[in-house]
Order: sequence, then structure tokens, then C-alpha cells
Amino acid sequence: GHGALYANTIGTYNNAFGLFALNSNTEGQNNIAIGTNALRNSTTASSNTAIGNGVLQSTTGGTNTGIGASALVHNLAGSSNVAIGYEAMNWNTSGSNNVASGHFALKNNTTANSNTAIGFYSLSKNTTGSLNTAIGNGALLNNLTGTNNVAIGGQAGANAIGSNNIFIGAHVGGSQTTGDNKLHIGFGNNTLVYGDFSNNLVGINTTDPGQTLTVGGTMGILEGGGTPSFHTIFQGGDQAADITYTLPTGQGGTNTVLTNDGSGILSWGAVASGLWTLNVNDAYFNTGNVGIGTTTPETELDVAGTITATGLTAPGGNIVTDAAIPSNTFLGLSAGSSNTTGIQNTAIGGSALLSNTTGRANTAVGLSALRLNEDGVENTAVGLGALQFNTSGSWNTALGLAALQRNTTGVNNTAVGLHALVSNTTGASNIAVGREALFSNITGGSNTAIGKASLKLNTTGGANTAIGVNALRDNTIGQFNTVIGGLAMLSNIDGIRNVANGYQALFKNTSGSGNVAIGLDCMKSNTTGNLNIAIGQNSLPSNSTSDNNTAIGFEAGHNTLGAGNVFLGFKAGWTETGSDTLYIANSGANTLIYGDFAGSRVGINTTTPGGLLGLKDGNTFLDVDGSNNLTFTDSVTGTKTLAELVGGGGLWNTATGGIHYSSGKVGIGTTTPGAGLHIAQDVDTNAGGLAVVNSGNTRGGYFFADSSDVVRIESGGSGIGDLAINTGGGNVSIGTTSASPDTENLTIDSGVGGAGGIALMRGVVTTSTGGLGDIGFYNGSTTKRARILVSADGSENSSWFRFYTSTGGTLAENFVIKGNGNVGIGTTGPGNRLHITGRSATPSLRLGSTSEGNYWDIGRENAATGDFLFIGTNGADNPVERMRINENTGNVGIGTTNPGSFRLAVNGSAAKPGAGSWSNFSDERLKTIYGNFDTGLDEVLKLQPINYRYNKDNPMNLPDEGNHIGFSAQKVQKVIPEAVTENSEGYLLVNNDPIMWAMLNAIKELKTENDLVKNENSQLKEKLTALTERQSAIEDMLLALSTNLPKEKLVKLGISQ
Repeated sequence: GHGALYANTIGTYNNAFGLFALNSNTEGQNNIAIGTNALRNSTTASSNTAIGNGVLQSTTGGTNTGIGASALVHNLAGSSNVAIGYEAMNWNTSGSNNVASGHFALKNNTTANSNTAIGFYSLSKNTTGSLNTAIGNGALLNNLTGTNNVAIGGQAGANAIGSNNIFIGAHVGGSQTTGDNKLHIGFGNNTLVYGDFSNNLVGINTTDPGQTLTVGGTMGILEGGGTPSFHTIFQGGDQAADITYTLPTGQGGTNTVLTNDGSGILSWGAVASGLWTLNVNDAYFNTGNVGIGTTTPETELDVAGTITATGLTAPGGNIVTDAAIPSNTFLGLSAGSSNTTGIQNTAIGGSALLSNTTGRANTAVGLSALRLNEDGVENTAVGLGALQFNTSGSWNTALGLAALQRNTTGVNNTAVGLHALVSNTTGASNIAVGREALFSNITGGSNTAIGKASLKLNTTGGANTAIGVNALRDNTIGQFNTVIGGLAMLSNIDGIRNVANGYQALFKNTSGSGNVAIGLDCMKSNTTGNLNIAIGQNSLPSNSTSDNNTAIGFEAGHNTLGAGNVFLGFKAGWTETGSDTLYIANSGANTLIYGDFAGSRVGINTTTPGGLLGLKDGNTFLDVDGSNNLTFTDSVTGTKTLAELVGGGGLWNTATGGIHYSSGKVGIGTTTPGAGLHIAQDVDTNAGGLAVVNSGNTRGGYFFADSSDVVRIESGGSGIGDLAINTGGGNVSIGTTSASPDTENLTIDSGVGGAGGIALMRGVVTTSTGGLGDIGFYNGSTTKRARILVSADGSENSSWFRFYTSTGGTLAENFVIKGNGNVGIGTTGPGNRLHITGRSATPSLRLGSTSEGNYWDIGRENAATGDFLFIGTNGADNPVERMRINENTGNVGIGTTNPGSFRLAVNGSAAKPGAGSWSNFSDERLKTIYGNFDTGLDEVLKLQPINYRYNKDNPMNLPDEGNHIGFSAQKVQKVIPEAVTENSEGYLLVNNDPIMWAMLNAIKELKTENDLVKNENSQLKEKLTALTERQSAIEDMLLALSTNLPKEKLVKLGISQ
């Protein structure tokens, strides 16, 4: 799912399915997260299992298990907790070793430990109370801080808030709100057995015992003898007189019971023929049934109510068992009450497996779990109403409130989460993980839905796979769809055979089928379009109803609404809106190949071809039209056909004896050429049939056939055979007039003092191995000094070129060209197009100019620090290394032999020629913003630049020449720690970015201070102007008074006379 395991660094053995599942995990191991935000903020916690929306999303504790939406959602440090059900242990923060199974079970628990809550709302309000056990819906519901309580039964002890209490039975102890150390066994408000642990009091049918044992009602005694009878020794109600019994004075012997002689005299007597037999501390009953809470026991032990015990063991380890129905366990009101021959069943919760008769190996935990199951086998239901209506469906697994609730006969289904597969009846082999996953499915089969509301509205659609929140949410009958990503194919209803991988891929698709969309927002507007393929983020985003489009690349086919288009490359066909086009491009404005399927036109470097094939180079066009006519267009001649270029326009002279063109053949001296070029002319030794001369006609050569059937090429008619071919034997000579001086196929005679001769010999090759051709180079002897060999390569259709040179008279193969085009230098088996093998520490490739005496060397070294590729310059035989690429990491060093952990390490200055600057991705959609960076003026003022040079022979191999200006990393670290990092060798590096942003903040602070100063200066100027004007007025007034100015000037100064 989107963002799953996004930040993982070294964590292993983790599984994450769903939007942001395990999003922040870095080191945690062995975690399982299924559902939106499951374990989202967990970083280092391990061995947690979270299934459901938001489960364990903030935990730091380990070994927790949460199943159900929002289970353990607020858990922080708590560990070893098990929470199954919607919002089970929702508010737990640090509580550990708790078990909660059921909707809202232990919901408000925060720090309490070692609690067990099984059932809807059981211990729901508990916050800090520990060591409590509650089994049954609403058991110990209102307990907040009480500890060591036990409640078994629906609503048992629901209102109690004390400690050390025991409640057994549905609704029992409901009237007790406070108090500690109490025992209630019964049903509802009818407490059959009451206990007060603090005062050691027991009440039967009373909650107010006045004695150690108090019976509210009749108490009797069994009389021994041949015909045992029961006598009442106490009966409630008004009595005419006290009933008196005489007790024996002794304690009685072994195997004796207290008997009544009928007149009230009690005595100890042996049990000879009674129903009970005493043996020291044991009592047993040989025949008949025993009933507790019932007068008509139907089994050996029939209890009308609930049972509590510190330990309970039965043959086979079962709570309820007999020879006919072995290995069943039923705990809860009416749990498994209809079972007849079903075996190996486990039911915990009221009405769990209520109707089961012959079903076997079922597990039901929760109120009404598998309630109506009759003969279904091997089902697992955990949660209130899970698989409630199942009758004969088998091999189903349901975890969560109402999961698979309405399933009747469906088999092999798995539902995890609140209301997952809740409506399924007969659908089979479905998997639903997440709240309301496959919520509406009824008969659809073989579906997989992982994520909240994935395939929520599906009813009969089958063989769909949806992974992600709301993936395929609206699908009802669509089949064979595969969807991975949040909101992917959200609107699909009946579309089939679609593949959507990416957030919102095929978002609006309703009935479109056979589409493939891989990438964020791919085909997000498609509704009914079919058989489209879109691979790449936002590819084909505008297509809605058109078919048969293919778009591969980022935003390929961005605006297309048409059909039958093919777009390949980054933004290929970005502006195209039509149909039946081909675009192969690496940007929206750079189409290399264009095609028009409807018009059968192809354009290379143009989208407007003038014919079937159009080629464009700048302003020059070459087009082939539908009649195989070729047209040429440029800025000089305009548009011309081939006939216009080579026909009667002056370029060709078609007169007899001139040049003639006919059906692709050219004749010179003939109008009926029989070959591609046919020359018909009487020639002589000096004229030749074909002459090639310079512009001054002073130097040239001739091609002709002489009277000896030798085809010759001579220069200037000198008579020296520059090239001669014997038409009989086919031998060729160069530098001699004889075309057959010896048996060599090719003879070159350079004369005395020449460079030597070349012999080319041909051998007949009849197999797929052996020599195909051999050129030997001799130096005045019959011993080859160099050799070029063409040999077969295991097949008659493949060959090698092998070049040999000699040192000390021995030929060695130093240069090879394989049949596949691979070239080897220093190796006889090149594995690449150019394969050079050199000596260690010696450059394999040298580029340079002998006139300048400088070289570029490229080589590979296997030093103690690992393999690397180096480039050296500036040196005749020992160039200085300038750049290095580490083969193991790909890191590049320029001016340094140790790039360390950096992808690019440059020692010295680096420049970006031309305008512009380096750009970084800064889109907020790509960021998680943690706040503002406020470092500013105060920190900048603490920074002190320094002059320095690197130490000689320093550990990082930094050159010691030249002075530098910079900072001390240790001092910068104290002021702006964000600007300093440490490499793998433990040395500090300074990143100037944070310093630059700090300087920006400093400028803003100075601007603020400057604005304040400017404002103050403006105010001072206004005051100064006012004072100046006032001073001037005062001076005028003083002048007027001293010179008796006229009245009007005094008035101007505000002076009255």
C-alpha cells in the first residue's frame, strides 16, 4: 500500500499491507501490519501484529497483538498485550500483559497490567485496575481501578468498582457497586451463593449471612438406612415451635455420616447402602445424577447456572466431555447447548455454537459466535456475532465484530476486521482484512480484499484482488480485477479483468474492462474505456471512454481523449487529443518518431509527415508518398520530385552517346544500359574507359581493360600497373603490370626499399571451424612477422578477426574482433563492445598528442581499499590521477583519491557554467515539514571564518597545496549543529546550506531592525522640522519686537497688540 514501510532502514522480516502501514519503521523486526495506518508511527518496536485500521499505530512496545479497527491504537510502551475486536484496548498507553477479546473490551485501559477481558464491553471502563478477569459481555463493565476481580457471565459484576471480588453468572452482583472481597454465584439479582472473604461468611440464597454459614430457606439432612430419606432440619417462615435436634457428642469415625432417627436425635452412622460413600476426605456417588440448582438433573452433574473453580480437569483436558462427544469445550450461557455428536469444538461466550449438533473442530469466541452452526466443520469465529448465522459452511475464519456474520454455507472464507464479509452467505474462498472489507458480498467467491472498505459494495463479483483503503470499494459484480493502492478503482461497478496498481489508479472506472494502470493517478478519469494500458505516474489521466490506448512513461498521453493511440516515453504525446497515433518521445515537445495508423504515415523528427515516410532535419524534408514517389524539400530548391532532380532539367544529357537513365540503370555511351553503370566506349592505354582527374585536368587516373584480358587502373598513363586484375585467374596485383606474378591471390610490390609485401591466401573451409582467410606480413623472409586471421567461430555463419604481432620472433594474438562485434585488446575473449585488459596499476587506455607530449590515461586498479576506475592527465609517462570512480559504491572523486561515502566528492572549486543555479526538489507534497528553521543573526555572529590549508599526508588524502577559506567544523557544530555531519571515518564535514538559511534569517532580522531605525529617524526628522519652524518663528517674533514691525507681521507670529 502507499507509504507502507516507507522509512524502513535495517528492519527485517516485516510484512506491511495497507496505506501507511509500518510507515515510520526503521529498525523494528518481525512485525505484521495489515490495514490503513497499522503500526504507522512505530519506529523500533518488534514482534507486533496489527490487523485493522490504525491498530498499534503509535506503539514503541513490542510483542503486542491487535486485531480489529482501532485496537491498541494509542498504545505507546505497553507490551505483550493481545487485543481482538473493534477498539479493544483503544486507550492503552503503557499497560502490559493484558488480553482483550471483543468489541470495546478493555477500551479505556491505560496503564493497568495482567487483565483478561473476553466479551463485548468487558472491563470496558477499566483504566488502572490490574489482575482482573472478566469473561462475558459487559462483565466488570464499570470497574475503573479495582484489582484482583473475577467475573464470568454476561454483565457479571457490571456495576462493581471494588477489588478482590468474584462474580459467577449472568447479571449476577448487579446491585453491588462498592465493596471488596465479595463472592456472588447466581443469575441476575438472585444470588444463590454469597461470600464475604473479609469476615469468612457464606450465605446460601441470602446476601446477608449472620453466621459462618447462613441458608436463606430450607436446609435438610439425608437420613441413612436401607431406604434413605430426606428430612428438613430448618425451614424458613414462621414455626409453631422451634425445631430441636440433638447432636452427637463425638466427632464420628471414618466413613460415617450424620443421620436422624426421625425424632430429632442425630448420630454418626456408617453409610452402608446410601447413595454417597465417604473415604477419609473424599465423597463419591455410585449411581444416579447430581443436580445443583435443579431437581431434575439429566447428566451425571447438571448445574443450572455457572461454575467457578481454581482448577478444573476432565478426561482429555475438556471442560465438558463424555464418551460419545469427546474433546468439546463450552463456556458461556447456552454455549454448545444443542451439541449431539460434534467433537473437538470450543465455544466461549453466550450462545456461542448454540445450535451446533454434529459440527466438529469449530472455535467460537464471543457472544453468538457461530450461534446457528449445525454441521459446519473447522470454522474459527472470534468476536461478537462472528459467523453467527453459519449453518453448514466450513473452513471459515472470522476475526472481528460481526465478521462473516450472515454466512450460511460459504466455505474457505477468511474475514479479519469489523463487519468484514458481514453480508456473505454462500460466497466461498474469499479473504477480507480490514473494517467493512467485502462488506456487501453475498455470493461472490475467490475475492481478496485487504484494507478498510476495500470491495465494500461487492455482491456477486468474483476473483477480484483489492489491496488498499477503499480499493474497488464500489465494485458489485465486476470480476478478475487486481487492484493495489488506496482509492484505486474506487468507482468500479461491473468492469472486469482490470489491473490497477497505484493510488487513485483507474479511480473513476465503472465498467471499463481489460485495462492496465500502473502508477499514481494512472487513468484516473477512465469510466468505460476498454483494453487501455497506462504505465507511469499520471499517464492517460484524461481518457474516459476511449479504447485500445497504450501509454508508457510519466504523463504519457496526458490529454488524449481518442482511441488506438500508442505513447512511449516521458510526456510522450502530451498534447495529442486524437486517435490512432504513435508518439515515441522523451518530452512533450521532442517527438522522435510519430505515426498515423489511420493514414499509414510515419514521421521521424516530425509530426506532420508529407507522405508515407517523412524525415526532417532542420528545414529539410524527405518524403515518400503512397505511389513510392520521393520528394525533397529544402529552403533553397523548395519541393522537388526525384524525376525533377535527375530528369530533363539539365543535370542529365539523354542524347545518344551521352548519359541515359532507364529503370534504375545508367548508361554512358549507350541508351540500353545492361548494368547499374554501363560504359560503352573504345578505350586505349592513355585514355581509359573511366577517367578521374583534378580540376586542372593535369593529374588523374584511368580504369580500362587491355588486350590481355587484364583490367587495369593506371595513374596518368605511365604504363606502371598501379592495379591489375586478371579476369581469368582473378589474381590481383598492386605496383606491377603483371596480374599473376605468383600464386598469391593479392600481391603488393613496393619495390626495393619499400615497406614490405602482403600476401592474402584463401583456404577452402568445409566445416564450421578453421581459417576463412589469412593475411601474413613478412620482412624479407618466409617467416611471418605479423598476421591478420579470419577464423570460424563454431559456425559457417560466424567469424572472428584476430590480429597477431611478434616480439622476439614469436607471434602473439593481441587484438580480436568477435563475430558479435565485440573488440578485445589484451584479451582473446572480449565480453563487451570494447574490452581492454591491461596490467595492474597501469592505464589500459591512453589518449593524447605526441606533439604536445601530454596524455589522458584511463585505467582500473585493484588497491587494498577496493576496485576503482581512474582517469589521469598532465604527464608524459606518469599522468597524475584526476578522477576516480569506486566500483563497489559508484562514488566519484574529482581531485581526491578518497570520495568516501559521497556520490560526488570534489576537492577544490566547482562551477556550473552558464546561467542558473543548482535546483533541489522543494515541493511540499514531497515533504514532511517539522517546523520553521529559526537559526539567525545571533548564531551567524558567533561564526568565525578562518584561513587554512590541509595537513600533508592527511588520512582523507586531501591535497596540501593551496590556501582555503572556511570554518572549523567543531566550532560550527556548537553553533549550528544542523550544518555538520560525520563521515564513516569519523571526520566532520560542513554543509553550507543551513549556514546560508541562517544568514537569510539574519538578513530578515537586520531588515526588521533597520525598519525600526528608519521609523525612529522619520519621527526624529518630523520633530526636528517642527522645532526648526518653532525656532524660526521665535526669532521672527524677537526681531519684530526689537524693530517695531507692522501689525500684520506681528499677527503672522500670533502676537496681539
